[in-house]
Amino acid sequence: MAAWWAGTFVLALWAVALGHGTVYLARAINGSLLERSSFEAREFSNKSMDALRSGDKEAYKAINSLANDSFGKSFFQQVAVSAGSLWPAFLGAAWLEARFGEIRFAVPWTENGLNFVPPYLICYIAARIIWGRAKRAFGANGHAPVVHNER
Repeated sequence: MAAWWAGTFVLALWAVALGHGTVYLARAINGSLLERSSFEAREFSNKSMDALRSGDKEAYKAINSLANDSFGKSFFQQVAVSAGSLWPAFLGAAWLEARFGEIRFAVPWTENGLNFVPPYLICYIAARIIWGRAKRAFGANGHAPVVHNER
């Protein structure tokens, strides 16, 4: 049983790493587009607020409409890139289904027990937490942060 849990955790960790790589690649390819969309949304928002402060309600409404459209575009681009981190989790679940789909884990107060999904989700969430903490510990670029000793 310990080997199954360890293997499932390693599978979940691989899914997290592959998802992180996918997001990194998507940001590397589309980074300038994402930055431009975010910048455009901020600019339209700032201009609409300037128009509102100057008392030009017609300009405010027109520019604010552009700001809302731009924000929506930027938001959904970010969501699409972030969602790219999840596909490996489903691939891992499909592999577990093919390999262990018939196995049930005995759980009190259940007649048929549980399949692999809850244990896999536990391992996947733990792997995401560990990955996030490791990223923070080693900095955004993957290298250990420089610590300066001040005396």
